[in-house]
Amino acid sequence: QLTLRSSGTDAETGSLTVGTGARIETPALSSVTLSAANRLLVDGEVHAAGGNIALAIDARQQATPDVATTTTLWVGEHARLDVSGQAILAPTTNGLRQGNVLAGGRITLAAKGASGTEPVLVLQQGAQIDAAGASAVLDRAVLTDGGVRWQRGEVASNGGSVAIEANRALVTEGHIDLHAGGTGASGGTLAVTLTAGGSGLGTDAPENQLRELRVAAGPTVRTAGIAL
Repeated sequence: QLTLRSSGTDAETGSLTVGTGARIETPALSSVTLSAANRLLVDGEVHAAGGNIALAIDARQQATPDVATTTTLWVGEHARLDVSGQAILAPTTNGLRQGNVLAGGRITLAAKGASGTEPVLVLQQGAQIDAAGASAVLDRAVLTDGGVRWQRGEVASNGGSVAIEANRALVTEGHIDLHAGGTGASGGTLAVTLTAGGSGLGTDAPENQLRELRVAAGPTVRTAGIAL
């Protein structure tokens, strides 16, 4: 398990960055947690086959009227979060292909905060979220009329899960892959939650008006080319 957190020294600080070109590679079924108090920018790669990746901010910086928030969980255009399934072959001396096919793991993105904060989550165009299943050709024991025999065939695993949650606002323009590994397996699940918490700026403030969660067909370009 790998955990990196930037707590900051006061309510205004706490920032963590995984820069462009950086790569975190962990063994299969590992858990990786990256979190910050106010600002988390991931533009590199994180890999944990069949495992768990969690990105989170827990905002403490209070919102200021008419000033854009800087409390942000930003998954950049070069980022790749990968918990896709993987075939793990076991060494044998009998010539059989034996092993296990891991299902896709779990990815959670959460931008939350205390009352009066405005945490925002952005999955930038170009970012890749991968929790797909996998497949492999393995030998399996099959009971037949003539007894137990080995039969070679494809073994597929299920897709994993992705959960995205934000308090203030969220934009998801990246690519999310939850497909099944093959025939007989199931695709994964996607959960998106927008929690319209109060900003502490008063009931008439635009930040405290009703918010909408919109699902649009086709590509969008709101975040294309933006650099932080």
